[in-house]
Amino acid sequence: MMDRSTYLSLFGDHAINSVGVFIDAGNTSRQQLLRQVRGWAAAYGVPVFSLRELEERILSVFDSTFAVTSSMRMLAIIVAFFGIAGALLTLFMERQRDFGIYRSLGLSTSQVAAMTVMEGLGIGLLSFVATIPVGTVLALILIKVVNLRSFNWTIFYYPTVAPYLEACITALSASVAASLYPVWRILRTYPHIQMREE
Repeated sequence: MMDRSTYLSLFGDHAINSVGVFIDAGNTSRQQLLRQVRGWAAAYGVPVFSLRELEERILSVFDSTFAVTSSMRMLAIIVAFFGIAGALLTLFMERQRDFGIYRSLGLSTSQVAAMTVMEGLGIGLLSFVATIPVGTVLALILIKVVNLRSFNWTIFYYPTVAPYLEACITALSASVAASLYPVWRILRTYPHIQMREE
């Protein structure tokens, strides 16, 4: 903000595109003054917004701007989900013979199934732990470097639990989902057939 006389001396711009009306919060004639201002503005066909309405409009513009970012984040979550599930599924399918050997050595079908699910959860947990530093560094690069260089503005970085929780749920869900098919195969296949498949 600057004094209007200073602005005029520097830029010589006499046009007015907005006017701010400040009313003391303790003023008893507040509503009457607001109606009076709205009446004057209506006479000139000028829109009037209260501070709350202005804030809501600004936030709606920002929300629409970042709607694409939210969509990209959802796509990234879906891709990550299927990436983890695909990698684990391949790993478990290659270990069919191992599962047959475990069962031949005396492990029950439910024990092998539980071991498979626990392995999947362990790998999912490791992938989540790896995303914590990588995701945080990428977020900082985006905020501190990319935004400043590309748009000449940035946002403040406020670490919150929600994105990390989202990543954890995605990794663990993908791991359990990837474990379900091998478990189903274990339950439906005899140990000697599993050992003979390879």
